[in-house]
Amino acid sequence: MNNFDFYLDRAIKATLQKFAGSEKVKTQDGRVVILNSDGTWKYEEQNSNQSTPSSRIVYLMSPNKDGEFNRSYETTNFVESESVYKFELTSQNEAQFSIDSRAFGRALNMTDTYVLPVCDETNEFSYDYNSIKTLKKGVATLNGSKWVVKQKAQIQYE
Repeated sequence: MNNFDFYLDRAIKATLQKFAGSEKVKTQDGRVVILNSDGTWKYEEQNSNQSTPSSRIVYLMSPNKDGEFNRSYETTNFVESESVYKFELTSQNEAQFSIDSRAFGRALNMTDTYVLPVCDETNEFSYDYNSIKTLKKGVATLNGSKWVVKQKAQIQYE
């Protein structure tokens, strides 16, 4: 958990105590947070006719062979020599993920390490390809210090 999430989590828990009985709280940036009685929270989904605030995004390195990403390698900015996956947080403990377009070269050079543990391929890999298209983002949930893949991303080599 980075500093922003730590303080946001503490603020939301304090708000839960202060506004007991309220289910939604609007943040300073205009997003609506749904507060749960167990202390968890998630962002309210926006209607398509409303302006959608930017999602909270983090970047991660390669997954382990079991389809888990270690949060100790999580960054809020893309790091050229390390970042491979882009995670868009949909709640406090769930995210959608895809291979970041800036990491295609690294991912294509080591598909066994970077791609196969968390992605389903729709075509067979060849060294003739130079990009990866995400057809469907994957879903991961936070479990302690790891993001655990619940649904693999669906990708196509191009």
